[in-house]
Amino acid sequence: MNYQDIPFFIWAKDSKLSNSIGKILGRKSNTHISYGDPAPLYEYLDNTEFFTCYVFHFEEKSHGYLEDLINATQKKCPLSPIILFSFKKVSDSWYRNSIRSGISDILICNEMEDHINLRKDLLQVLNQKWKAYRHFESEKKKIEWGSQIRSYVFHPYNMVKDHRTGVETSDTQAVMDGEIDEFIQAYLSKRGE
Repeated sequence: MNYQDIPFFIWAKDSKLSNSIGKILGRKSNTHISYGDPAPLYEYLDNTEFFTCYVFHFEEKSHGYLEDLINATQKKCPLSPIILFSFKKVSDSWYRNSIRSGISDILICNEMEDHINLRKDLLQVLNQKWKAYRHFESEKKKIEWGSQIRSYVFHPYNMVKDHRTGVETSDTQAVMDGEIDEFIQAYLSKRGE
């Protein structure tokens, strides 16, 4: 994984802050910088399906505002890392809340802090998320004939077969009514092996 190849979306309340964050993180290219109005983020989320690192400038007083941005990002891109970037020390309660919200990490940058160490921390977070993302992508099947998860036969006989686990049933009506626990349990057992 090359640091400069990963797309970044940096958001802050004003352009000076968002540009400063981009420079501190050593971003030279492949970076979408936004500030103020969050509308560009929502537009970006609607048009992207790939791994992106989202960096939001964090101030404790703006936490409620950020929560909407974070929730929208997690919903649309659950495997992408979300970093809260702060120029000040963050209180323990806010830190705990952010972890409970599923945010990858909080990077704190003081003017005296070594930017190289900051980037090293960021790279560590990105590496972990990138591995999870690549693993998820490798398990995805192509959308084409023969790569379906299950087959449903209604005529001349009744059968539902899960191609991942080999589990099958002739009670097609029950499956159509949502009774798929048998398939879920078989799949989870197979993954746990």
